[in-house]
Amino acid sequence: MDNKEKLFFLMRLESDVEINTAYNAVMDYRKLHEDSTLSELQLAPPTIQVEDNLWLWKNGVSPYFWCRFRAPGIKKYIKKSTKEISIADASYKAKQIKFEITEKVKAGTYHQEDIITWRKVCTGAINELQAKADKAKSDGAKRFSRQDYIPIIKDYYLTIDEWRDIDIKLFKNIQLRKLKDLDNFQFMPKTTATKRKTALKEIFEFAQAEGYIETIPDLPKFDYIEGETGDPFQADDLVLIMSNFINFLESGKNNYITRHKRTILPLYVNFLILTGVRPGEEAMGIKWKHITKHKGKKDGKEYTYYMLEIIKGKRSKAVKRGGKVSITSRDLIIGPDALETLEQLHYVLTTEKKSIDSIRKEKSDDNIFIGNTEADLDLGTAWTQYDVYLKRNKKLKNHYTLYSCRHEYINKCIEEGMSKELIAKQCGTSVKTIEAHYEKFRPENTFFRILSKDELARLNPAPDEKST
Repeated sequence: MDNKEKLFFLMRLESDVEINTAYNAVMDYRKLHEDSTLSELQLAPPTIQVEDNLWLWKNGVSPYFWCRFRAPGIKKYIKKSTKEISIADASYKAKQIKFEITEKVKAGTYHQEDIITWRKVCTGAINELQAKADKAKSDGAKRFSRQDYIPIIKDYYLTIDEWRDIDIKLFKNIQLRKLKDLDNFQFMPKTTATKRKTALKEIFEFAQAEGYIETIPDLPKFDYIEGETGDPFQADDLVLIMSNFINFLESGKNNYITRHKRTILPLYVNFLILTGVRPGEEAMGIKWKHITKHKGKKDGKEYTYYMLEIIKGKRSKAVKRGGKVSITSRDLIIGPDALETLEQLHYVLTTEKKSIDSIRKEKSDDNIFIGNTEADLDLGTAWTQYDVYLKRNKKLKNHYTLYSCRHEYINKCIEEGMSKELIAKQCGTSVKTIEAHYEKFRPENTFFRILSKDELARLNPAPDEKST
């Protein structure tokens, strides 16, 4: 239905309900946008029908309206930019384009340009990297390092739905910068941000090598989180965080990758809070075999306890002794709550309820935190999405990172009276670092240690005492 037909339709409305509904819809639209600084293109719906077999549409990258239509004998839609930003001008230009191309098709002088889509280029880059990885393996090479970018392209670039059918030649820096607004590209660790940018470069280098583009556009620099920044949780914020994971899991349309991450996230967060392990490489490098069972005596009684070996991350390094290379590691004592969290994780992933000892024996060489794709399990992205969700829906007071879990563990240990020397050994850090970067004064958790029972009683008299 074109604009004339729509106007004729509106003129024929007879029911008071229909007339009022149409009138209210127009007035609501005007009220919503009359003071808006957005352009007509930005305010327009994704698709506008101009006439039969002719539509205006926004392709998500171009700053102009595009048009699409079918021509006799051409299987696919013909898609052209109108180079216009107003609906009226774009509609006029679209009719012109349609007429000119239709006449060329009839005369046999039209030759459709090949559109090389984002999806085609991403798929081609993946296939080329995989072929090089396979060749390196057959040649006896230990590993083709660039194969790490295959799952990144698959999971983070090929899955951008609004880009999939856009011509690769249309991508410029101004469009690529929009990646920084996507949830998957915010608050990343530095290593993750670097890998994402390099994977993007692989895509455009492939396009250039194939002759699809002449030059590679300037690629955006992704923001990342520095070091071990963070703060411990405020008590009410922590309650909010730990009680809304299920709601977060069920919010929105989650693909199987996102759902897997959101399912694991609460158990990951709880594990970090209970152990003080650094998020990211340190936690992701833990295998079930790194949990070991020990015996110790206290006051003549024998006790069982468990240790956790950390071999990846900030404090690990390769050391060569006697011609052999070994990885230095650190050990920490892991408590029953953390062990139960890992048992729950195993149950969630396998639906098999087993003890920590059984899991250690059966899954010895398996990583504890695993993804459901070839890509590294990036729970930092899932946490960022959760933080945004809570601030939007539940009014979370402060900004937290996954490192806040480590800050929470250290401050809780301090508040419970554990010595800083022992905390430093547990966490693979130093007393100086704890005092300079981790320790925070939380009066809501320590007032009862500062004030005596008598002082607390005087400040909190019983109801019958207040009246006397």
